[in-house]
Amino acid sequence: MANTNRLIDHFPYEKPRPSQVAVLESIEKNWNRFDTFVVQVPVAGGKSAIGIAIQNWCLENSASAAITVPNNLLRDQYLGEFDWLKTLKKQSDYFLPRYNMNVKQFMTKHKIKFGPRGCEYNEDRKMVRRVGTPIVMNFMGYQAHKLFRNVMIIDEAHQMLPVLQGIHATKIWKHIHKYPSNVKSVNDILLWLEGLGEVNGALLKLKQEIKSLTPATTIEFTTDWYRGEERECIKLLPMDVSAEAPIFWPKKTKKMVLMSATIGESDVENMGLSDRRVLYIKADSEIAEKRRPIIYNPIGSMSMRNKHETMPLLVKGIEGIVSKNEGRKGFIHATYELAGMLRDELPSERFIFHDKFNKRERFEHFLSLPASSGAVFVGSGMAEGIDLKYAAGHFQIITKIPFKSLVSPSYRFLAANKPRDYIWLTSKDLLQASGRICRTPDDYGETHILDSDYDLWIERAEKYGQIPDWFNPKEEV
Repeated sequence: MANTNRLIDHFPYEKPRPSQVAVLESIEKNWNRFDTFVVQVPVAGGKSAIGIAIQNWCLENSASAAITVPNNLLRDQYLGEFDWLKTLKKQSDYFLPRYNMNVKQFMTKHKIKFGPRGCEYNEDRKMVRRVGTPIVMNFMGYQAHKLFRNVMIIDEAHQMLPVLQGIHATKIWKHIHKYPSNVKSVNDILLWLEGLGEVNGALLKLKQEIKSLTPATTIEFTTDWYRGEERECIKLLPMDVSAEAPIFWPKKTKKMVLMSATIGESDVENMGLSDRRVLYIKADSEIAEKRRPIIYNPIGSMSMRNKHETMPLLVKGIEGIVSKNEGRKGFIHATYELAGMLRDELPSERFIFHDKFNKRERFEHFLSLPASSGAVFVGSGMAEGIDLKYAAGHFQIITKIPFKSLVSPSYRFLAANKPRDYIWLTSKDLLQASGRICRTPDDYGETHILDSDYDLWIERAEKYGQIPDWFNPKEEV
């Protein structure tokens, strides 16, 4: 691609931040020397504007380019902010008032591949297939419709590895294989199969697949969609998919830009990109450290072995922080198990809890409350994707350092054989959680860490160079 103008000229806003200018200048300078650009941008560092500038620049210079994101929430944020972007949603998301049904229902009923003439779905489908159209797509939609471009820009790129792991996972369906409900590990499955004696057909294939798994295969007891119906299954997820076919970036994809606050060498290697010419670009944070302090007040270890003993101290620590923030909203990061324990210990109406089935509804209720309510949301699995800007959140509490459980054989294998990868799993979750609050240079938000295992994470993360320059590890109290 011939560079006919400057990359910074395509920035979508009037005045880019210095860190954004530095990133774009580095990409332009090195465009012809590298194939993959890993842009490590701090949380709330303006990744979307960087991605838009790159896409505009590529399209101006006759190279097709697509922005891809992990979920519809982020996709819709792009569409709301940059109204010239096009996308293609799920067929079921397009409603046809004339027929009182959605496009998917219409296509199923009439046994055709398209919606009715002139419908929005058909128009969107035509637009995104034109290589000159600026598009934003979620990962799976991009791949399913084969909208491959010369340049692939991936926002929140650290989430691409879990997506690839899920695609290449082995699924064991309970309704097919009839495995018992008490299996908890790969070894349990093998013992169950051995107990069946001679097996053939699907069970023999299953036995062969499980015996061929590497020790670094994680096991997940979950549900997934089977022929349009949600069913129980066991997923065997490979941590390394580098040997698999590059289904998201075929040969026509010449350049890739991976943007995230938490993407590192382990992710790039495990996705199979380390054999490309890779340039790592680190961006500075535009938010002053004094506006986003990490306040460390260790009350004890919250590890599996010590959590019950430490629990009373954790409750006391939470109550102390919350009482000092009267009339201010806050957020507590806790595992589902810890949240269940805290529910009984924190009876105040200030605390809002959720379960797996009403998380979005409860969180939206929390966001709707005024700052004067002093509401505190206790959230599980919410280290990413939430924006507690300004009055939405003045403080947050991290109750437990998210080390992966060594009860799992796969994590034990990683800890023993690939300690850098094992610690990086914790680092990603912790760094993402720390960025949920204080989202702009004029915002303010405190992050309180109570688990004394934070010292252990700092020691190991520093050893492997996993603490970015923008993250100030702690401010002791």
